[in-house]
Amino acid sequence: MSPAAVKWDGADVLKAIGLSVAIILGAGAAIAAGLSVISDDDFLSEESFLGVPVGILLLGALQVVFVIAAWRFSISKYGVDSRSLGFVRAVGRAPYAKAAAAWLAALAAIVLWAQLVSYFGWDILTIDDSAGEVLDFGGGLMLSILVVGLWGPVTEEIFFRGFALAGLRRRFGTVGAVVISSAVFALFHIDPALYVPIFIFGIVLGWLCVKTESIWPCIVAHSLQNTAALVAAAAI
Repeated sequence: MSPAAVKWDGADVLKAIGLSVAIILGAGAAIAAGLSVISDDDFLSEESFLGVPVGILLLGALQVVFVIAAWRFSISKYGVDSRSLGFVRAVGRAPYAKAAAAWLAALAAIVLWAQLVSYFGWDILTIDDSAGEVLDFGGGLMLSILVVGLWGPVTEEIFFRGFALAGLRRRFGTVGAVVISSAVFALFHIDPALYVPIFIFGIVLGWLCVKTESIWPCIVAHSLQNTAALVAAAAI
């Protein structure tokens, strides 16, 4: 995206993060309270709404928070269009070749990190089977791919690369913005064991966004990562 099209700044990014955290924590508390009343540990995976398991439905719904927050402090506040959030056509095959290469590089770095954790016995940092936990919500592999492999990357790339990275570049420059947005990206995944690998992946996605000036290749790389993790978990 063109830096000239970006009207928001670090303060707007901070407000959007605060809004997202407030909504997610509020929704989490409401869900926890509801489950305590129901007293059914399997409610999220066994109950469905319109044929969709409640757990996977809630997961997809919570992703909308990122779109709302990004829209509120960019398009809505400054009257810009979606191109300012990175919805710019990436011309040719090169950007998507970079997306595939970025995914493979991030995957190699994550595997290396997992090996280091195992070698040094850092049990607290052992990467959990988060993809397997998503599958446990029910709905099968294809539905999980739709929600986590496709929808999730779209919403997260809008927020973390299209919105946060772009706004932070105005205050911290490209390198600082990539690092900070990647750190926030990791923290939003809650599990400390995932912080380092997701931070690494965020760095790669940030680099990809800057190089291609579009979030489409980032969405492709992110979707490849999530989908591959789900397929691998389902195959085990």
